[in-house]
Amino acid sequence: MGRGNFCPCGKLTYQWYINNDLYEIDDYEYDFDTMMEDVNYAFSEIEKKFPSFHSCKRYLDHYWGQECLLENNLFEIGIADNQYSLAVWIKEKDLWPESYPLAEKHFENYKNQIQEILLNTFGTISLRNGPWMSTEIRREHEASSVAN
Repeated sequence: MGRGNFCPCGKLTYQWYINNDLYEIDDYEYDFDTMMEDVNYAFSEIEKKFPSFHSCKRYLDHYWGQECLLENNLFEIGIADNQYSLAVWIKEKDLWPESYPLAEKHFENYKNQIQEILLNTFGTISLRNGPWMSTEIRREHEASSVAN
């Protein structure tokens, strides 16, 4: 089975996957403590980048291990167990109709900046591109100039 089972609901949602294999110690044995340290670091960077978000740490769904870690008036950002990966997601809150245009205005910026933070933290992440389907992307390495 591929990565991509978990999917948050809503029009303004997006998710990324952190592959458990990045933290493999032995065959199918993973260092989840280090993984969660890196996740917490990434979320602290998101909170620094977007001061409107604050820590909330509450479970939304025990079946998926879905936990909201940050929120503001418009969005929630969190994690969910995704079998062979950890899903990181952003989704709009239940919004009043008059708040939706404001959420739409900020969504792409949040999505792009969160993705950049995740790539800087983990080096490799996956993007959902369909049911049980994902595409892996890697952080671009800075080109070095060599004088001839």
